[in-house]
Parts: sequence; C-alpha cells; structure tokens
Amino acid sequence: MLTTVSRRYRAADGTSKTALKWVWNNSPWTRSRLDFGPRINHNAAVSTTMNSIDNANGEASAAPRPAPAIEARKLSVGYGPIPVLREIDFTVSPGEVVALLGVNGAGKTTTVRALAGELKPTSGEVWLNGRVCTAPLHRRAKDGLRLIPEERSVFMTLSTADDLRLGGQSQSRCLELFPELEKLLPRKAGLLSGGEKQMLTLARALASDPVVLLVDELSLGLAPLVFERLLLAVRAAADRGAAILLVEQHIRQALEVADRAYVLSRGQVALEGPGQEMLGRIDEIEQTYLAVAELEK
Repeated sequence: MLTTVSRRYRAADGTSKTALKWVWNNSPWTRSRLDFGPRINHNAAVSTTMNSIDNANGEASAAPRPAPAIEARKLSVGYGPIPVLREIDFTVSPGEVVALLGVNGAGKTTTVRALAGELKPTSGEVWLNGRVCTAPLHRRAKDGLRLIPEERSVFMTLSTADDLRLGGQSQSRCLELFPELEKLLPRKAGLLSGGEKQMLTLARALASDPVVLLVDELSLGLAPLVFERLLLAVRAAADRGAAILLVEQHIRQALEVADRAYVLSRGQVALEGPGQEMLGRIDEIEQTYLAVAELEK
C-alpha cells in the first residue's frame, strides 16, 4: 500500500514547509517532495534551498514559475445555446499537478474536452506551448498533449501487448512504468479489470513523456489501492516535467499530490490556491462548494 513519511525543512523563501515521501509497498517507486511549486529540476531545488539557508542576510528570491504549458484565458464553452463554462482562467506549468475540483455538472469534463480540442470555445482562448491553439485533438497530440478520458480507452479485442504497440511507444518503457502489466501482455484488454485497463491507458500516455496530460476522473470505479498506485505514477510524471491537469472526485487524495488546485462552481473558478493550503481548508471547501457531491470523507 501507499505510505507517507514527512519532515519539516526551510524553503527558499524562508518559510517552513513539509517534505513528503511516498512509498509503494516498500518498492522502488518513491519520490521526495521538496517544495510545493514546480519540480522539474530536483537537484536545483535542493541547491536553491541550501543556498537560501546559508545566505548571509537570510533572504533569497524564489525561482519563477515556468511559463504555462497549457492555459485557459477567459474561456467560455457550451453545448449549443447552453453555456457551461463562463470566462475561466487557469494555467498548468511544466512539473506540476493541478487539481480541478467541483461537483458533477460544474464543468470539469467540459474544461478537459475544451483544452483537448474536442469542444470549440464560444469565446476566449486555449494556449498550448506558449501560443494560441485552435487545432483539433489529433494535432494537439502531435504537440505533446495526452488525454485520459472518463471511459476506459483501450482496444477491447486486442491483447494488452498489441494495445501498447498501437500506442506507438516502447513496450519496455511501458513495463518500466507499470511492471504489473507484464503478466497481462497476452490477455485481451477487454478481459482486464477496471484498474488494469486504466493502468494500460496511463502507461500508453506516460511512456510518450507528454508535455501536457489531461486526466479526467482517474479513480472512477477503481479500488483505493489501485487508485493510489495510479496517482503515484501521475505525480512521478509531473516530477519528470509534465504539466498535469487532474480532474478527480476524491479531493483529499488529489490535493495530497497536487501543487495547486482550482474549484469550479457553476462554470466559473470559485477558488484557487496551493494544494497543501487547500487541503488544510478541506472541510470548508467541501461544505461551501462540494456539499452535494459524493466525496470520500
């Protein structure tokens, strides 16, 4: 199972923060969380922190956030005459997980579909890799965007091995990310469990080292331990430099791995902030914005 070890340390801005370490069944899949901002260069983060502590006047400027990999600017989206999103703004930068939270019907999946190019905005813009993007999904995929939708996106009649092959990535790389899939290679994807299908989908996406990964309801229908395993892989992908937008109903678990979070309410951004700060306000957020959702307490 997934366990967590924590310790306190002094960050580059002089504040006291918590370093976390996730351990999966005492396996090699571990990571250190040195800051709640982007983590593209682990060693640089350590160096910056130590230099700040040793600085004679005790002051140092925090490293600037990288330019967003994907961004919504005054984005409005609807279905026919029915508006769903109303001028929302948010960014996801390389090296971070951003959680997108809200009740059913708040506009989370619509947001993901608009960012992926499946829905055309009624106004506003989607920016990808520093420029306005109006291309369809398949062209955004060529620019490094990957989408994990709510439904299981596997080829049911193909073997797991052929499914991975169609993803265009090295099978060895997929198995490096998810060794659990090796024994399933001969099995038809349609005969896999829900968790195994989601693992297969995620392996195809992550093996390509995506620039942007959009994940819609990763936990849907999954056992808690399987969900934790997949969350760990998502967090590790961000630590390697991917920009990840995570739509998730289990908000506590999502906030534990998120750098930042946005809460959608009635198609607008109602609240945003650092993941750990939002986690500390979880009861307030659930009561104010998510009271009607079916959430894990």
